[in-house]
Amino acid sequence: MLNESRQVTAGSNASVTQLQVQEQVHIQELSNGNIGTRTSENPIVEDYHQRENEVMQQHATNAMADLLENETSENIPQRAAETEILDIEQLFQADSFENELIAAGQSQFQLSEWTTHPSTPPPLPFSYVNADTPTVQLHQSLLGEKEQELERAFSELDVLLEEGVTVEVKRHTVLEDVQRIYSNQSIINKRLHVNFIGEEGDDFGGLTKDLFSSFWNSAFIQWFKGEDALVPCIPVNQYAKAQDIFSVVGKVLSHMCQLNHCVPPRFCRSTLLSIVFNTSVIDSRTLLDDFMLHVTVPERTLLQKALNSFEKLSISEKSDLLTFYSVNGMHTVPSAKDFREQLVLVAQNELVIKPMFLNCFIRQAIPESHMRAFWSQLDTDLISYLYWQEMPTADRVLQCITTSEKDLKPEEEVAYYYLRDFIKSVDQDEMSKFLHFVTGSPLLPNDGITIVFNRLCGSLRRPIAHTCSNTLEIPVSYASVQDFKREMKSILNSENAFIMTMI
Repeated sequence: MLNESRQVTAGSNASVTQLQVQEQVHIQELSNGNIGTRTSENPIVEDYHQRENEVMQQHATNAMADLLENETSENIPQRAAETEILDIEQLFQADSFENELIAAGQSQFQLSEWTTHPSTPPPLPFSYVNADTPTVQLHQSLLGEKEQELERAFSELDVLLEEGVTVEVKRHTVLEDVQRIYSNQSIINKRLHVNFIGEEGDDFGGLTKDLFSSFWNSAFIQWFKGEDALVPCIPVNQYAKAQDIFSVVGKVLSHMCQLNHCVPPRFCRSTLLSIVFNTSVIDSRTLLDDFMLHVTVPERTLLQKALNSFEKLSISEKSDLLTFYSVNGMHTVPSAKDFREQLVLVAQNELVIKPMFLNCFIRQAIPESHMRAFWSQLDTDLISYLYWQEMPTADRVLQCITTSEKDLKPEEEVAYYYLRDFIKSVDQDEMSKFLHFVTGSPLLPNDGITIVFNRLCGSLRRPIAHTCSNTLEIPVSYASVQDFKREMKSILNSENAFIMTMI
């Protein structure tokens, strides 16, 4: 296939719930050795544990002080203190919607304040299957404010940019090549001019995006685990290499944010919050949302049913749930009363506690200048907004595409219709491949996608992607929409389609 360039308590949360305090005490006991003992002869790990204990102790002290202050200041309903985002779905199921609102301490809530526009977060709690990004809920009135705050933070990173440097990589050895490139600390803050060895194409931004996308695709397979929200994980026999591996991950993560203003779409949000804010205390709603994306689709279905209507679980489903508990280290019998709290602990363990050893290397590798200029300026909402704005749903991709000419010929109208129908029909994995093919990145492009048309036919017929300009050429010679879909899917599933050539 020819294609050119193909050519925390995080942040500002002021209130700490009683559940978070209990979780923090539990984590502090783990860190102090009351429940289990960590031993290591590695001074880096020992220093990390010592600093973690100090941070945990300070968080627990601050949390208890905030809780006591809230209890004495005014009589705020406890449910309002424990719920950062109102569970609309649950309220709709309640017998008295108005009474539930009052009980939640949010009597001023108005449904009309939510927008139904496809490019804004939906009003109900949502969780996409194979969504590649954790769920996020933000009030419509806050979107503009969050966008401005994020732009200011990215502008601070832009100030640090220096003149460019040329790097050469092979697509089939991208992990090794990126490890070699980022072994040099001076690469940080450099603009990149990427050359894929054996391929043609000049880098005007598209190849840089392609380099990062290719790196994360390989890294997620080799060094992470999970379905759609991945966390660091390597076999024990590779622990001797852990610092080298995840130091590169930290550098690439921050450099990608600096150059492309984005994060890897499948990097677990809770894990990133833990890394950025050096904490083990993550909001329980965030943990649950991310954990639902971390587990397999059958597990996700089972856990969601248990959360919504535990009493309706069949004997077989209860047996599967007990096995799920055992596999994830929760050695107790699931119960309707305690299920949510138990699941939060499992999520915290899988997304935050277990990867903590590897996360420390990622955090240490993020340059201090980046931490000060960008990461320290973020909070939970901003990081959630960053994930949300990259989410490539069909509606949002359709809003991104425009034709180069306003007035289309009849055969161009037909081909453009085929393309739009294809975008509406693909699953999330195919959507990510489509965007990677066209733009060099599986993320939603900020500057849109331009569609042009060609008259290629026969054995020469093919879509052509220009990743540097986010332009897609599509032939007008397809006999049917099924013909178009078959060829497009064949291209997206072919490794050769992503090799760069110059046209």
